[in-house]
Amino acid sequence: RVKVHAQAKHLITSIQLFFLKWNEEKPSDSLLQHASTFQELKSVMAPIRERKAQWEELKREMEKTKSDFSALDIEPPDFGEYSESTVSLEDVLEQMSVLEDFHDGLDKLGQEEWILISSRAYQITTSYLEDWKLRLKPMHPSRLAHRISEDINQIEEFLPHLEFLRGEVLTDKHWADILQMLNIDKSKDKLIYADLLARMESIKSHSDALKAINAQAASEIGIIQALSELDAWEVEAKFSTYEHTNFKGET
Repeated sequence: RVKVHAQAKHLITSIQLFFLKWNEEKPSDSLLQHASTFQELKSVMAPIRERKAQWEELKREMEKTKSDFSALDIEPPDFGEYSESTVSLEDVLEQMSVLEDFHDGLDKLGQEEWILISSRAYQITTSYLEDWKLRLKPMHPSRLAHRISEDINQIEEFLPHLEFLRGEVLTDKHWADILQMLNIDKSKDKLIYADLLARMESIKSHSDALKAINAQAASEIGIIQALSELDAWEVEAKFSTYEHTNFKGET
């Protein structure tokens, strides 16, 4: 009995410390709402993910403590004084879990090599976003649900610009210019979709320059094709000539 009482006392101290830290560290509405990039948002989510794991462990310890007290026919300690904090914590963790699911899905898409996914990226990403719109509809309005909606809108505005990054007419030289413009220190063969998702705003702001590079590339392709056709015609014309002897026997 002395042992279980000591364990309960230690657990209560751990819970108190946990909520003290949580109240200091929990993200504010403005921080979650105005993190300008996915990377900033992930930095906010990382410590929350750690706190979630700690809270799950504390809940297991509370259940075990109640079970130990019941087995000894002792009145278990009252953890009810933490109920208000628990509800607040669980609410934030649940919302963050949804936000994490959304970005985990994007991360999974982002790991695809761009050279392989470029022709399908628009369709796949649009389908992913539509699925999430349906998932958000029945949800209770919250700041994080609103944040996901804003992220969806941001990505939808970005997707049309992928047209200028598909590489169908782009040479290695054009790609080098594009990657330098976007501050991506990779070759096109090493590029993954996440590299572009991480630079959505930069890509949108360089839209005119990307259009110009694509137009130049298409023009160069047209010139090369015209020259190739001219060469082919010249070869065919040479093969079509032959010696002709007139009635005087002259060639």
